[in-house]
Amino acid sequence: MQFVYLIMTHQNPAQISRLVHAVLSTSRDGWVLLLHDRKGCSLQAMPWRHDPRVSVVASPVDVVRGEFSQVEAYLHALKFLQTAPRPWDWMVCLSGQDYPVRPTRETEEFLASAPYAAFLHYWPVGGAGDVWRPRQGRIRYHYRYYALPGWAAPLLRLMKWTHSLQGLWRVFLTYAPKIGVRVRRLPFGDDLRLYGGFAWHYLRRECVDYIIDFCRRRPDVVEHYRHCIAPDESFVPTVLANAPAIRICNDNRRYVDWSESQDGRPRVLTIRDLPAMCREAYDFARKFDPQVDAAVLDALDRRIAPGASGG
Repeated sequence: MQFVYLIMTHQNPAQISRLVHAVLSTSRDGWVLLLHDRKGCSLQAMPWRHDPRVSVVASPVDVVRGEFSQVEAYLHALKFLQTAPRPWDWMVCLSGQDYPVRPTRETEEFLASAPYAAFLHYWPVGGAGDVWRPRQGRIRYHYRYYALPGWAAPLLRLMKWTHSLQGLWRVFLTYAPKIGVRVRRLPFGDDLRLYGGFAWHYLRRECVDYIIDFCRRRPDVVEHYRHCIAPDESFVPTVLANAPAIRICNDNRRYVDWSESQDGRPRVLTIRDLPAMCREAYDFARKFDPQVDAAVLDALDRRIAPGASGG
């Protein structure tokens, strides 16, 4: 059984190189596909550019946080994987600020024997287990949003008080100034329940094929998500959780700390988080920033590959 590590990147070439090394140096039979934001940093000088185990595909759009461009780039990578010259059975989706907390060969051994087709942390929006604030899923996915120029933000902020009086339109300022209009006919219902979830996951090849086929069959759903807030935190969970033949484990096996979240971003991990992230239940952790704390990455290198350098 073979594995591909889809890593979504946009900045810090040194950190990307370190992650690629950590993944491949402890993998038994894996390869890396870097999905790189085309407006991000250059990867031309990276030492692994000629490594046959590493492929790079540029996103077809400029990726903007909280917008459909994140999903569009992801789908572009899935289509690449469908015809990739290197074989694979499992796809491990990572961000450029992830890092393994145990040798990747151990993760591969676990996935090879798993009875599931996907490992994905997801929940029904508005239902049991919904981790979002009340009405957050409805605010994100029941409105069609339009982007406004930055100068409009102060005016929109003054208009937020009207939310308690009406539900026809909505102001959203977390990522960029936007105004949303309530959608009369949603694509969600008994045949397609709305789910939320985290963007990082493990998928068997059958799941990737199903997602691409779903996009062909349901262009109305794709079009709806184009105008939502943070579609990357709902699109894949909604598609796969509604697929009757796909067995999902509701666990993405990642350590993330949301206790000090600001603007939807998890806390940057440091050396003091090492005991928590190295529990048996986790394969990867996020997010890391060597400028904040490089010692934690050094410690993880010693843990996953004793005696090896993590450079």
